Amino acid sequence: MNAPKTIKVGIVGYGALGSALAQAILNKEPGFENYELIAVSDKYKNKDLPVPNLYGRLDDMAKRCDLLVEALPPDAAPELAEAAYKHGKPLVMISSCALLLHPEILEMREDTHSAVHSPIYVPAGALHGMKNDLKQWHEWGITQAKIKSTKGPNGFRNSPYVESLGISLDQLDEPICIFKGSARQAAEHFPKNVNVAATLSYAGVGPDATEVEIWVDPDAEGNTHEVSVSCGEQQFSAKVSSKTDPNNPKTSTSTADSLIEVVKDLNQAVIHFAPPIPEPDAKYGEPAPA
Repeated sequence: MNAPKTIKVGIVGYGALGSALAQAILNKEPGFENYELIAVSDKYKNKDLPVPNLYGRLDDMAKRCDLLVEALPPDAAPELAEAAYKHGKPLVMISSCALLLHPEILEMREDTHSAVHSPIYVPAGALHGMKNDLKQWHEWGITQAKIKSTKGPNGFRNSPYVESLGISLDQLDEPICIFKGSARQAAEHFPKNVNVAATLSYAGVGPDATEVEIWVDPDAEGNTHEVSVSCGEQQFSAKVSSKTDPNNPKTSTSTADSLIEVVKDLNQAVIHFAPPIPEPDAKYGEPAPA
C-alpha cells in the first residue's frame, strides 16, 4: 500500500485565523497527520513565524504548495487568486466578502486556463453552527434570504461607515441597527464584518437580493447571526452565537474552527466554485483509483 501523500500548505495571512490553522497543522492535530506547513505570507515581517515568510512572493508560494489558504483582508485576495490560477492550485477562502468586492477573482477564472484546476472552497465561517442547514437549503434552492448580525461595540471599532453615522460606540445603552441593505452593500461598508452575509448570498439568491441587517449591542458577549430563508413554499430559520475571537473582535472563534475543518476536508465547504469537489479519496487533483 502506498503511503499517504503529504499535503503541502501555504497560508496567506497570519492573524487570528491563519495562526490558528498553522498551529493545528504544526501540532499534527487529528486529521493533519499528513499535512506540512511550507510557508506563510504576512505583511508584518517582524512577526515570529514558525516557517518562512513569503510575503510579496505569492507566485513562489503557489509553486511550492498543494493547497493555498486565504486568511487576509479582502483587498489582498485578488493577487492570491491570480497566483493560484496560474499554477493550478486549489484555494480555501475564508474572506468570502472579497468575492463581492473583487468580482475579478471569479472573472479571472474564465480567462485563465489553469483556473480549471483551481477550485475555490468557502467555509461556513461564523455560520459554522448551521453549516449543515445551509448546505441543505442550498441544495433545495433558496428563493429568499435574510441575515441579522449582532456584535458588540468592539467589533466595529475604527469602521469608517460607523464613524460617518456619528455614533459613539462607548455611549450606547441599548441595541441599535446601523445598517439595512443588500449583501453587496454590506460588503462595501463592512468588508471585515460581513463574510457571513456574502457566504449566505452565494448559497442562495445572490448578493443583491440577500437582505442584511447589522446591529450593535453594548451588552453582547459574542457575535450572533440569525438567518431566515425560503426554499419555495418552505420557510426556515436558524440562529448561531459564538464567542468573539480574543485576537480579533471582528470575528468569532467558530470561524477558525470552520477554516480548520475545511482544510482537513474540502467536502465540508458550504460553497465551492467549479470544478466539482473531489471524491473523498481524491486529494487536490489526484484522480480517484479506478
